[in-house]
Amino acid sequence: MKRIPTLITYFVAVALVIFSANTADAASGSALIRNVVGTASYTGPGGSGPLRAGLALGEGTTITTGAGSHVDIYMPNNGGIIRLEANSTVKFDTLRFRKLGAGSSFETNVNVTRGNVVANVVKKLSRASRYQVRTPTGIAGIRGTSLRAGAGGLFTLTGTVNFTFNNGQVQLVIGGTILPVGSTSPIKATQAQTTGLAQVAAGSTLNATGSAELVQQTLQTFATAIAAQAAQDAGNENAAATAAAVTKAVVQALVTAVQNAANELPPAQRARVQQAVTALNSQVQTIQAKAAANATVAAVISNGGTPAQAQTAANQAADGASTDAGARTAAKGQISRAVTAAQTGGSLAAMVDNVAAQTGPTPPPAGPGNAPPPPPTTDTTLIPVTKDVQERQQNQTSPNN
Repeated sequence: MKRIPTLITYFVAVALVIFSANTADAASGSALIRNVVGTASYTGPGGSGPLRAGLALGEGTTITTGAGSHVDIYMPNNGGIIRLEANSTVKFDTLRFRKLGAGSSFETNVNVTRGNVVANVVKKLSRASRYQVRTPTGIAGIRGTSLRAGAGGLFTLTGTVNFTFNNGQVQLVIGGTILPVGSTSPIKATQAQTTGLAQVAAGSTLNATGSAELVQQTLQTFATAIAAQAAQDAGNENAAATAAAVTKAVVQALVTAVQNAANELPPAQRARVQQAVTALNSQVQTIQAKAAANATVAAVISNGGTPAQAQTAANQAADGASTDAGARTAAKGQISRAVTAAQTGGSLAAMVDNVAAQTGPTPPPAGPGNAPPPPPTTDTTLIPVTKDVQERQQNQTSPNN
């Protein structure tokens, strides 16, 4: 009889250990304010006031931007980069993060009641993660996507978004298309529109992360997506020349946008990102050659071309997109992988995603500009919103750590 209480005590102890381990891994995520242009304010469980670079805000916080203003935010554990555009009101309904063994998952719910946000999810989400942007007309489900969403509708730049209308109807919105307010069917975006959105997302990625690798990856992916659409429209005979020309124009536009984004920062923050800009400038020729080759592969395969035709055209595109022999060689070295990735089928946007996953940008040279983004140096004030956010921030700033 004495053994029964002992067994009960043992199993209770085991259950408490398991429960403690699971709950210890769950925490509130955070939205790190990296850059504020113009006027913006916040309100939430942790307080309220003018928004400034250096704040770390959690779930339940609402941010409002004024006319001619924008805010760049980095969510390291909750989906990457997001920009709140002018005249916007956005609430972070949910920012949760959980460790899952060697991996992790998160839940992010952003509620845009006024204005728009631009999100750039550089890495595809794990199956257990969920990222949603609620707009006045419905909810955009994000996996690995760059988009603008809000009161102005939904504009998907790369990837694919499942948009659920308030009436429950679901619409797939692929890269390069816009779902206007009041419409249930996406329309094709113009090259000027896609390039404009890409410029905003590229600049936001630089200011939010300061990472040369992420900026280069973003530019190569955007240029590939935009050039692939142009090359598909041009037909297989003109795909290579079109992809090369469009890629060069788009990359130059994006490099300019990145430099302008750096210039809008205060001097101390500008120093943080300038190394990433320098690294980007050293890789422009390679990014152009790779994006042109990848775009051509996706376009030719989507138009019914053979792998051999795609290979030949991609080589021509690489030659046309860059004057640097090393850049052309690097681009041609990945064409076989791009062809294999494109043959998985699906829409042009899906092909571009698959190709991008298999042919990432050349790793940038080692240097401070490629390290994980440090906290902003202009203001290190942290605004705890929940207890676990406060405890983690205290641990990170403790002299013993």
